[in-house]
Amino acid sequence: MKGSLETSSHILEGVEQLLADPQEDSSVRYWLTHSLKALGGKSRLPDLALEDSKVGRAAISSLARKASDEDIEMLWGILNDPRTPVENQLECLKELVGLEIFPHRRSSRRTAAIDSRRPLPPELHEPSNGSLFRWFTNWFHGPNTAAAPSTETQIERKDEEVNQITSRELLRRAALDRLSLGNGWEQHNTAEILVSLHESGCEELLESLLNRESWRERLAGAYILARLGKEQGLEVLVSALRDPLAEARTRAAHLLAFYGGEDRGSSTTLLPALTAAIAAEEDPSVLYFLAYALGELGDFRAVPALLARLSQPVASMTESEQEARSEIARAVHNCNR
Repeated sequence: MKGSLETSSHILEGVEQLLADPQEDSSVRYWLTHSLKALGGKSRLPDLALEDSKVGRAAISSLARKASDEDIEMLWGILNDPRTPVENQLECLKELVGLEIFPHRRSSRRTAAIDSRRPLPPELHEPSNGSLFRWFTNWFHGPNTAAAPSTETQIERKDEEVNQITSRELLRRAALDRLSLGNGWEQHNTAEILVSLHESGCEELLESLLNRESWRERLAGAYILARLGKEQGLEVLVSALRDPLAEARTRAAHLLAFYGGEDRGSSTTLLPALTAAIAAEEDPSVLYFLAYALGELGDFRAVPALLARLSQPVASMTESEQEARSEIARAVHNCNR
């Protein structure tokens, strides 16, 4: 969901300020670079593509996503710019070939992204790049398309691990036994089992967990109730974002990330709670999962709160604080897709 032009312009300005800061973390700049095109700032991408870093590669990848004719021309310009690092030139070439192989990636009806009459940069003829150059040469000029990647090689065997337990009752018992154990991922997987079995019959047990002394049991029961469509489960998860225990807040944010990823229609309830929490949170571990949850929700209206948090001055950063900032920047990207 995109905001108004005024809001988008203000957000773009904030993103550009963060990108212009030479002290900014490279992971933060990487994800913000991925956001530029969606925010109307793709004119900055050719300059960023000159950076010999993952930021430069992000600029190229961003241009190639849903590429228009103008974007493709920009990619050719980057490819043939003598200032472009060789690794970035190769990244450009890979993206251009990808646009040729997978025409659905282009936003226009252009019949070909690759024009074999265009010369390749001389740097790509260097011996160190010989094998890759030969691969692209075969694709450009020769009838041999055997090297072209298949669109179906990675789509198989998805269901082979699903039906190992045939007894519904055994599966239900196993899930209930593990309900309060493990981390957020394990509770999420438990919930997936119970929801897929339509286990509304265990609601009484789940509701009883909401009154347990252990916050792990309370949040486990609340998450599955929320996934079963029960409002009280979601209310418990949201209220846990204000729990005095950081570990409980982290688990609640993690589970809300799963919930938001499954139900994008939950923005009305989750967005105000998550943006308020991310503005006030001081623990970097909690902050990381709050950002993750907002990224999974994917609502453009979260971007101002995310950028405001990124813009807060930080005297010195621990590794966990850097990881949290990187996840916030990634959430900005996810909310602009």
